[in-house]
Amino acid sequence: MTESWRDRLRAAIERSGRTPGEIAAEAEISPELLENILSGADADLETVATLAYAARVRVGWLLGEPPQPDAEPVLAEIPPVYADHGARLVYKACGDSMLHAGISAGDLLFVKPVEDLAAAAGRVVVCRVDGAEYVRRLDVDDDDIRLLGTDEMDAIDVAGRELTLVGIVIARSGAIG
Repeated sequence: MTESWRDRLRAAIERSGRTPGEIAAEAEISPELLENILSGADADLETVATLAYAARVRVGWLLGEPPQPDAEPVLAEIPPVYADHGARLVYKACGDSMLHAGISAGDLLFVKPVEDLAAAAGRVVVCRVDGAEYVRRLDVDDDDIRLLGTDEMDAIDVAGRELTLVGIVIARSGAIG
C-alpha cells in the first residue's frame, strides 16, 4: 500500500508532539477542516503548504518527493591520518541531510570502504540507492533497512530497492568559521 500525503501529514502531526488543533490554529484553518482534509476532502496547494509549514515538514516530503542525492565522489588527497584508519575514498556532501551529525553541504567526507551492512549499522555511511548516492546513518533492524538523516523527512526506506554500501564515513573536513 502506498503512503499518501495525508498519511505523511498525519504522521508528521503525531511526531510534532502538538495537537491537531494546534497545527490547525498555526495553519489558520479550523480543526474541523483539518480533520476533513485528513479524511480525504480536497485541499488547495496553499493550504497543504501551510499545513506542512505548521507541522515542520517540507512540502516536497509531504507530497512524496523522493530524497535528492546528497553525496558525490571527488578526487582529493586523503590525509595520512585518515588513510591510516582505512579511508580510501573521498565524497563531497551536497545537501543538509546530515546537519545533526555535523556534516554540511560542501564538506569532504573520508570514507573507509565496507560492504558488510552489520559492520556499518548505526554508522554514518555513503551508499547508493537505485544508483543515486547518499550520506546517511545506516539503521538495520532485522530485514528492515533505513537510511536516516537529520529528521524523519530525510529518511530513506530501502525495502525493495537496490542498495550498495560504499563505506563508512570516518572523518569530515569543512570550512572553518
